Amino acid sequence: MSFCAQIKDELSSLTPKSTCCRRALLFGLVYGSRLPEQRGEGLFMRFPVPSGTNVNYETYIKDLFRLQYTFVPETVRETRGAHRYIHLHFQHKQVLKTLATLSEASEADQALLTDVLGLRCKDCLSHFVRGVFLSSGTVNDPQKSYHLEIRAPSDGRADLLCSLFMNIDSMPGSTRRSGDVGFIWKSGTAVIELLNFMGATSGVFDILNTQVEREIKNNENRATNCDTRNIERSISAAAKYIHAISYLEDNHLLDSLPPDLQATAKLRISHPEVSMRELAELHNPAITKSGLNHRLEKIISIYETIKTPSSDT
Repeated sequence: MSFCAQIKDELSSLTPKSTCCRRALLFGLVYGSRLPEQRGEGLFMRFPVPSGTNVNYETYIKDLFRLQYTFVPETVRETRGAHRYIHLHFQHKQVLKTLATLSEASEADQALLTDVLGLRCKDCLSHFVRGVFLSSGTVNDPQKSYHLEIRAPSDGRADLLCSLFMNIDSMPGSTRRSGDVGFIWKSGTAVIELLNFMGATSGVFDILNTQVEREIKNNENRATNCDTRNIERSISAAAKYIHAISYLEDNHLLDSLPPDLQATAKLRISHPEVSMRELAELHNPAITKSGLNHRLEKIISIYETIKTPSSDT
């Protein structure tokens, strides 16, 4: 099951008990659906069915209408390629009036959120947004990218949704595709805040876990890169000392060095792979890194003094 399907399954399991919240959820569902089509005395609205979910959305919608209005809209199933839809046939006068008003809404009609939708309590707005997302929203798997999108099928609905998002301090980017207006959230924080506002608690925890895993992986990569750079620097420095010591040894000059420098030179040749700290600890008795560095630099100085220009070739 996709991450988006998991989110929609979670949201559709949260059936509100209060009348005002259930009404807000219902009109969120139909508000995000396709534009209504007049047929006889009623309206048909096309509701997209999320793919790969465990929820029977036809039963879900009918149960909501039965609870709220004691009537059940007629439904017709439709399949277009890989997409499935439910056509909802409304003949309930109150529903038809609200749908007609909402379809003609614009940004200036913010009062509709309270008067027409009946947003009575502090939770109504989150239920309305949840319904809109269920009918016309998508969200990417956070393992791949942060991207939540809600599409509005008309400019009027888009304007009203825009004012709604302003009211909840969640301003998205926008785009236009095939006549629809798409509202897009592309940051992890914005996606988490909106999902949390809609009530997708499990989805929020999944994203947070993904962020923690990603941060741990990034820290491990940074540590690995840092270790690699340190190793490369150590190898480069060791190669310089080993070259000088090998020159002195090949020319039978190593035994002429003071005993402490001889000991350091032999340890460096014998253990070319170890770090400066480890090399210092190999001495008997152990010496400090600064003491080791001082000895090695004295060896380099002796090498550069003895080595004749002709030896470069």
